[in-house]
Amino acid sequence: MDDSLGALAARAQELADSGAAAQADPAHAALLRDLQAELAKLQAARASEDPRLSFSAPAFKQAAARFSAAFRENFGREAEYALVKDHAWSAPALRKVGGEAKEEEQEKQGGAAGK
Repeated sequence: MDDSLGALAARAQELADSGAAAQADPAHAALLRDLQAELAKLQAARASEDPRLSFSAPAFKQAAARFSAAFRENFGREAEYALVKDHAWSAPALRKVGGEAKEEEQEKQGGAAGK
C-alpha cells in the first residue's frame, strides 16, 4: 500500500504544481480537491492501521512459516491417513495408516496364519 499511497501523493503534487491550469479549469480544481481529500483519508487510515494485519509484516511471515512447518508435521500428531501404493505400478489410494490400522492388519495376518 506504500507504493500506491506514494503514487497518489506524487500525482496530487503534480496537479498542485500546475496551479495555473487548475484556476483556469474548474474540473481540474475539483479533481485536485477530490484527490487531496482521498489522500488525506488514506493517510489517516494508514496511521491507525494494525501492522499485524499486513501480509508483508515480519510477524505475519514468521507466523506463516511456523504454521507451514507445523502443517507438514501434522501439528505434532501421528499421521492417520496417507496415500499408499500397494505396488510400483498401482495408483496411490488414501488409506488409514495410524495405530488402529496397524493393529487391524496384524489381526488379519495373525488370523490368516492361525487358520
